[in-house]
Amino acid sequence: MGGIVSRIYMEGKTGQQLPKRIVYMGTPFLGSMNTFATIKEGWDPLKNRLAGGQNVIWRVALSFPGMLELLPRYDGCCYMRTSTVARDPISIFDAEVWKNLGWLPDPYNDPARFDQFKKNLERSESLTTLLRSRAPLGVHETLFASDTHSTYRRLGMRQTATGPADWFFSREVGDGTVPAWSAARRPDQADYGNSLPSFAEHSTIFDDKWLIAEFTRLFLKRKPEDPDPVASRGKPSLAVQIDGQPAQWAVKFADLAVSDLVVPLGSSAEATLRLKLEDVVSNPRKSLFLPEAIYRNGDGTTTLAVTDKTTQDDLDNKTLVYSITVHNVVGGAGVVIFKVAEDFSPMAAIYGAMN
Repeated sequence: MGGIVSRIYMEGKTGQQLPKRIVYMGTPFLGSMNTFATIKEGWDPLKNRLAGGQNVIWRVALSFPGMLELLPRYDGCCYMRTSTVARDPISIFDAEVWKNLGWLPDPYNDPARFDQFKKNLERSESLTTLLRSRAPLGVHETLFASDTHSTYRRLGMRQTATGPADWFFSREVGDGTVPAWSAARRPDQADYGNSLPSFAEHSTIFDDKWLIAEFTRLFLKRKPEDPDPVASRGKPSLAVQIDGQPAQWAVKFADLAVSDLVVPLGSSAEATLRLKLEDVVSNPRKSLFLPEAIYRNGDGTTTLAVTDKTTQDDLDNKTLVYSITVHNVVGGAGVVIFKVAEDFSPMAAIYGAMN
C-alpha cells in the first residue's frame, strides 16, 4: 500500500514538497480482488484457525479503512448471474449492497458500526479518480507490474431465492495479488506496456532480482561491464514433440492447489496443477507433456506419480491439468513440488496434524 499512500500524499503538493522520482512496486492502483477472497475464504485453513476462524478475519479486516481502499475499482469487477445468464454489475461502493448481499458479518448490524463502515466505503470510492491519474507534473514515475502469476480478477455470484450463492473467482495474469493492469494503472484493462515487468509474487516483490537490477539502474550509476544479476528472463515454456517436431508451449500462469492444507497423520492428500497456456499456443493436446512431481518433508524426498487429468474443455481453454496423491502424510510440514521447466517449479505446502 506504500504506493497508494505516496500517491495520496502527493496530491495538491507543488515544488519542493514533491519528490523527483517515485517507484511503484505492484501498487494496486485499481484495487485487488484478494480483498473479497479474504472475506470469503480468509487466508488458508491453518492461518484461519490460528486467527480464531474465518469469521474473525472477515470482521476485523472490514474494520480497517485501508482494507476498503484495496477493493477492486475497475469496470466489471463483480457481477450477479441472473436466470437469463446475463451479468448484472454489482456496485461494490454502496454499503446497502453489502448489507443486502450478506457481505457484512453480524456485528455490522449495529447502526453506529454500519455508519462508520459506510463512511469508510465512501472515502475509498472518492479515491478512484486520484488513483487512476499519474503523479503531479515534475514527478518521474516508474511502475513495476508482474504478469507471471495466476491472480484473482472478477467475482461472479448466482442469485437465488435466499440470496447470492456460488461465489466464483475468475483469474488473470498478475503477481498473485494485484492484476498486471491494476499495478500498471490502466483502467481500460487493455495492456500494461507502460510499466516494467517483475517476476516475483506480490509478497516477495522486493526480492525480485530483475526489479532490484532495474531499481539500481534508476538510482545509482552502473558501469556497462557490471554483470546482470538476472539468471533468466521471460516466461517458462513446455518442451513438447508434435508429429515428431519440437515445439514450445509458453505458460501464461500456473495454479497449484491441495485438497486440504491440514490433514490427519497417516492419511492422504491430493494436489492439482493447472497450467494456463498463452493464447498464441495453437491446438494444445493432451499427454504430450507430463511434469515431474516430488513430495519433500523431514523424512526425505519421494517421487510422485503424475496423472494427466486434462479434458477437452480444458484444452479449448488452453489449459493442462495434472494431479498427484501424497500417501501417509507425516507430522509437520511437507511440500509438493511440480517441475514444469528448468527455472519454474510451483510448490504447495501440506501440514500433517493430529485429529
